[in-house]
Amino acid sequence: MERWCICADIPKIDNRTEVLVLRHLLESRKSTNTARIAALALRRMEIVDVDARRPPDIAGWLASKGKVWLVFPGGTTADVEHERPDAVLLVDGTWKQARKMVRSHGALLALPRLSLPGGDPAVWRLRTTKLRDAQSSMEAIAEALRIVESSAHAEALHRLHQLHVARVLLARGAIPTRD
Repeated sequence: MERWCICADIPKIDNRTEVLVLRHLLESRKSTNTARIAALALRRMEIVDVDARRPPDIAGWLASKGKVWLVFPGGTTADVEHERPDAVLLVDGTWKQARKMVRSHGALLALPRLSLPGGDPAVWRLRTTKLRDAQSSMEAIAEALRIVESSAHAEALHRLHQLHVARVLLARGAIPTRD
């Protein structure tokens, strides 16, 4: 079991920009969820699980967070050249779940959007998708922090992501061991 654990390898990242994650309730139960791993590394990160049957007061929650940019394609693009947010917000779930969460909360629709470059197709992932530009939540968090804060933070998260994926695949027997 110890050879698959990543606990000793989780970096401590002192991010200035808070990372907020609205995670679909079904996503919270998945062992492949990378937002929870990112939360172990980032000093300033908060995850809120969203149950469609009992939606949280997102507008009230966001009001206390300062200037927030939504990491999501489309909408009014954030001015990355002249501004920096206090927080970046990601919606965590399948694309169908994420789109539905954004559309159903007016407070999210009103936020400036931070669109990310597509994910690297050569990177190993735990889930497959037909979407060419898809990436895991941890990869999206890394790229958002690269844009608004530091490439060093992004690189540390990308290394952690690859380690996590490799260990999970190893535990599943998807990568042959040298033992």
